[in-house]
Amino acid sequence: MKKWIYVLMCLCAAWTASAQWVWTPEAGVNVTKDNGTNRAKMGFKAGMGVTYELKPSFGIKSGLFMVQRSDSWRSAGIHWTALEGGGERTESWVMAGKEHKYYLQVPIMAQWTWRFCNDVKLTAGVGPYVAVGVAGKRKEDAVFLSTSYLPPKGMQNEGGYGWGDAEDDLYTHTSENPFKEHGAEGMRVKGDPRFDWGGTAAVGIVIRRVTFQVGYDLNMGKGWHDQNDLRFRSHTVSFSFGYTL
Repeated sequence: MKKWIYVLMCLCAAWTASAQWVWTPEAGVNVTKDNGTNRAKMGFKAGMGVTYELKPSFGIKSGLFMVQRSDSWRSAGIHWTALEGGGERTESWVMAGKEHKYYLQVPIMAQWTWRFCNDVKLTAGVGPYVAVGVAGKRKEDAVFLSTSYLPPKGMQNEGGYGWGDAEDDLYTHTSENPFKEHGAEGMRVKGDPRFDWGGTAAVGIVIRRVTFQVGYDLNMGKGWHDQNDLRFRSHTVSFSFGYTL
């Protein structure tokens, strides 16, 4: 038994010695498209990438990155209600908002490398990622308008409605951390889940020590606490530069 343990330790030592750590600070921009909106918004990505090269053509890439994902939305609607006496009441609204969320993200990718010459390499990697939301800000403006249209006096019924318009305007502005509980008293809303996960992939070109990389994240974490189904929540494409230390 001791002999096999010794052999295993020797193999692990040889395997570790043959591997090489590669440290690459990276920074760039990203574009996020949420499946619930028709707009794509820009953010940023920055951090330290770490590659554990098992051999020149293959390794495991990880690291720690600060990722900003942004979103915006705009909605409007109108609702008609019939009133006694032949009148009607309209209720309309317009809402617009935007948010920025900041995550600490850790990818774990299998990465392949193809060397074209001494100074130029092509890399490609794929794997999962996990992330945790650390900060954020959400702003929303809303306008609500209610108007009643009543018939002329000669057309009144026993309800006794007169002619005229009654308008009530309501403007609201909210600003909060999307990860924390928010809302007015009696209408408190849970903050969004901080934990996020999904799939990630990247391709890049390395010229000497300089790296240009295009990445893609498929975000699959819950968008809200009561979400109980698995879905592709959003897509993020990133463009970043790095420099190998």
